[in-house]
Amino acid sequence: MESMKNRPLKESLKFTNKMHLALIKRYFMSLIFIMLSYIMIEIIYISKESKSPMNYFIYNLDLIVFDEFYETEFLKALYFYSAIQKNKRDEEYLISIKSKRKLKNFINKKEIDISGINYLLWDFTNLSHNDLLKFVTPSSANQNVEEEIILDHTIKNINELRYFETKIYESKDFIFHINIKRYIERTIKNIIILKIFIIIFSFIILFYFTCELNVLLFPIESILKKLKLMKSNPTLALEMQEELLNHELKNILINTKLKRKSIKENYEILKMEENLMKLGTLMLLGFGEAGAKIISKNINEQERVNLLINGEIVYSVFSFCDIRNFTEITEVLKEKIMIFINLIAEIIHECCDFYGGTINKNIGDAFLLVWKYQKKEYSNKKMNMFKSPNNNYDEYSEKENINRICDLAFLSTVQTLIKLRKSEKIHIFLNNENMDELIKNNILELSFGLHFGWAIEGAIGSSYKIDLSYLSENVNIASRLQDISKIYKNNIVISGDFYDNMSEKFKNSLRKIDRVTLKGCRNPLNLYTFDICLNKITKKVNMENFDAKPHFDVKLLKVFDDIKKKAERKKRKKEVLNLSYNLYEEYAKNDDIKFIKIHYPKDYLEQFKIALESYLIGKWNESKNILEYLKRNNIFEDEILNQLWNFLSMNNFIAPSDWCGYRKFLQKS
Repeated sequence: MESMKNRPLKESLKFTNKMHLALIKRYFMSLIFIMLSYIMIEIIYISKESKSPMNYFIYNLDLIVFDEFYETEFLKALYFYSAIQKNKRDEEYLISIKSKRKLKNFINKKEIDISGINYLLWDFTNLSHNDLLKFVTPSSANQNVEEEIILDHTIKNINELRYFETKIYESKDFIFHINIKRYIERTIKNIIILKIFIIIFSFIILFYFTCELNVLLFPIESILKKLKLMKSNPTLALEMQEELLNHELKNILINTKLKRKSIKENYEILKMEENLMKLGTLMLLGFGEAGAKIISKNINEQERVNLLINGEIVYSVFSFCDIRNFTEITEVLKEKIMIFINLIAEIIHECCDFYGGTINKNIGDAFLLVWKYQKKEYSNKKMNMFKSPNNNYDEYSEKENINRICDLAFLSTVQTLIKLRKSEKIHIFLNNENMDELIKNNILELSFGLHFGWAIEGAIGSSYKIDLSYLSENVNIASRLQDISKIYKNNIVISGDFYDNMSEKFKNSLRKIDRVTLKGCRNPLNLYTFDICLNKITKKVNMENFDAKPHFDVKLLKVFDDIKKKAERKKRKKEVLNLSYNLYEEYAKNDDIKFIKIHYPKDYLEQFKIALESYLIGKWNESKNILEYLKRNNIFEDEILNQLWNFLSMNNFIAPSDWCGYRKFLQKS
């Protein structure tokens, strides 16, 4: 199964250099064909042909008569050869001969063995141009002195030469075969040198052309590769955006002439790549990480978006977050409410992502955060578990992994509340908008509802709009828990299912506060909370201001900050998702958490627990006595105790006749 899932990624990696390699292959194949053509021409041109014995009549020595006619014909042949051998820079000359004996001596040289041979090949291969002139021209000093000319290495048989190594001069009575082998060898050498030069020159041109082509092709290939990878895994868009940030940082820091020239030449392509990555990042932000993966899976399987497919059952932590007093804040900020929401969303999203969660929905003043458990195998009994009143997830899931995502969600929630109170940026913005009264009254608060359960994950919408949604009563439970947190006057309300799946050390930090049924929930839930006092937090000085200082390079600061945050977040995710990482140690050593946590005395918590159990089993009068004792003997304020006291007092501390051991919240608060 794993190899099947990774197949699109592998195929996209194979596509990486396909265009470039194909183009280079064509050029090299063309060059190879040219070289092979040269070689084939040489093979055909230089190959020896097996010829029959020479059948050309050259000289029949027995019948030779050296009259003027033969002398003239021979001189014509010599002139024909000399024209071949003659250097073009020499002056034109005429061949003349006045001595028949010179010709006769030449023919009757003893080095030329003519015994038994009726045909003779005249060989002037070793005869230089000057010697040829000396042979055919009478001596100017003494015309009566015959100068003997000897030819060495005379070829006796025409078959020793290739057909193109001879030049033929025909006359009426005979044929001259003149050996031009040296001339051919010299010509071939020149041709080979020329061809080698052409090949080297072609390689240089090809290399230069390829280098210039890479300037255009590599960025385009990079874009195509990234688009293919984004199709298989949309979350890679964020990593690619990080690469662009690194590239932008290098452009800022490296300011050499060569770098500026390179940037200028590739500016349009780099901007196109940057815009595509931004588009991919915006799509990822629009669908969310989980939504983008589902859309990608849908497209990869069917090459188009098909919404008429089944969803998938997933186990997840659902955290519903709401901005309290949103109506009052909106009336003051009006159109600037968008800036305010986005400042808060930045903190919520950053903490969620920092601790391995994903942001599913932004609904005005509310946010749905999800920590999905990546379950490897689903049991065939899972639907029976959903129908069972007592959900035991231990039987169907890996307990340690579920503990980790619950702990991460809890820690993310606490850190979000702390960062919101410490954010100098938000306080400066609110001060600028004349909201001092709201800040003093601590009207800026968040409330969270945390629940663990199953849901159907899938894409909902049409060809006009698509959203990733989680459909289940468990999602609604998280929303209801956040809603009733206002009744308990506490920032965090946690369900029993979430509490049961936390690690034991984190459980010790929570306090059970009630047992209730919610609208749309079939079974009663135990409720827990984390006792904190956010008013203890004071504004942190020397933090980032809402407006950047003008004397700073804003772009450089932003790039540095983005790279730093992304690198830290990436490293952080790997750490916290690793089960070997001690998450509780980080929680216990955090000074801010220690500072805001309310440490009630142990006796106080034990007495409250007894009062709560008495209330749940219907002994409201006993619960009243314990609560009254706690209120009278403790100076600190406990909103949970006050809320329980108020609820009991509404019924005169007498349990209703239909009391089932839990409170009913059938309407939104």
